[in-house]
Amino acid sequence: MRKWPEIGETDADFGKTWVRAGLDLDATWNVGDLDSPVILLARGGSGSRLLAAMASDVGVFLGNDQNRSGDALEMVPAVYQAIVERHRCPAPWQQAQVASRLRSSAARMLEHRGRTDELWGFKVPESLILVEDLLLAFPGARFVHMVRDPLATCLRRTHKTARLDNSTGRISMALAYDHCGIDRREILDDSPAMHMAYTTTHQLDLVENALGGLPESRVFEFRFEDLVESPQLCADRLTSWLGIERRDTDLADQIDLSRLQNPSAVYSDDVARRVEAVLQLVRDRLGYC
Repeated sequence: MRKWPEIGETDADFGKTWVRAGLDLDATWNVGDLDSPVILLARGGSGSRLLAAMASDVGVFLGNDQNRSGDALEMVPAVYQAIVERHRCPAPWQQAQVASRLRSSAARMLEHRGRTDELWGFKVPESLILVEDLLLAFPGARFVHMVRDPLATCLRRTHKTARLDNSTGRISMALAYDHCGIDRREILDDSPAMHMAYTTTHQLDLVENALGGLPESRVFEFRFEDLVESPQLCADRLTSWLGIERRDTDLADQIDLSRLQNPSAVYSDDVARRVEAVLQLVRDRLGYC
């Protein structure tokens, strides 16, 4: 018996007709509309709330239901389920449905938006673990990737993908330790900052491997630090890349400098040095060393 209901599909290329509870989704949303979202990528805990705020300010529809961090709650179940199916379900039929579920969730989200001529996309931080699947599900997708100095991110509070108190974190941490060549048993002894270091390295490497070969017209990367310093300039760069009209943004009013300068988690110098050593290669690649 299958744990999840199967999503019908009549064409190997996601074809013409989607069946979901008797609804022909293609009658409302054409395939091209579903093919080309603007997907926001950022390491969880790196300030991705501002990324979502900027994208929304310039006119990208990011869902009908968002949490305080700007995550598209309509896409969250599909992303979380996809992580489980991709990495914990050996059955090929389950893995084969990952892209279908992502598209189906996007279609449901688009059913209720007010305008059909605006750009649309979504932000779910755990998407970094699924970039290859996102490319399969949305072959025309464009990606906006916000990077932040990984050292600053890892010496702050942990993200759920770096904790064992949830299924996504348990999968993410195992994958990260394998990716970094570290015995999984070390997870139980390492500090939360080390958990963040290994999972951050893994997730940023996944993004680099998946998007590194795409043209600049499909990948827009910028720094969180630049967004904090010059929010309007970053917004202008984004609108230019998207090919849409410039808009003013109120991001400056949403930036809490005291929060950035006073992290909620504090680690010893020894832990900080160990984290810095783990992150050296990825920080160097991103230009933070």
